[in-house]
Amino acid sequence: MSSGWNVKGDPHETPKADGSVDPWHASGIIESASGTRLTSYHAYPNGLVVFSKTRYGQVQVPVAESSSSQAAQTIQNTQPQSAQAATTKLTWRLNAQGYPEWWNGQQWVQGQYFSEHQKWMAWYERQWYEYQS
Repeated sequence: MSSGWNVKGDPHETPKADGSVDPWHASGIIESASGTRLTSYHAYPNGLVVFSKTRYGQVQVPVAESSSSQAAQTIQNTQPQSAQAATTKLTWRLNAQGYPEWWNGQQWVQGQYFSEHQKWMAWYERQWYEYQS
């Protein structure tokens, strides 16, 4: 078996014990060449990848918005720090499921819920933004 990313199961939302919901995501594992599990991850439609082991942190990967758009962004190491999160600039609304989403200039994008901060946030233009209800 070669090392790499393996996606397990279909994309889904996950209810949490605190009543919040981990938004729609794919989950999987990363294994070494010998098949040893290194970490698991959740990958979200907006390009955010959250690893289960904190030493791997989180990354924001480029996401093409359409077949004609270019994903020219570089991978950003991200650690959402609520003390560094902006609370203005983005336009937010609640979607049909009651989750916050923000306008990226072309479409509505569901925010990401971070249980460690108990906040909905968005990664936009190299900065975290916090949803304020």
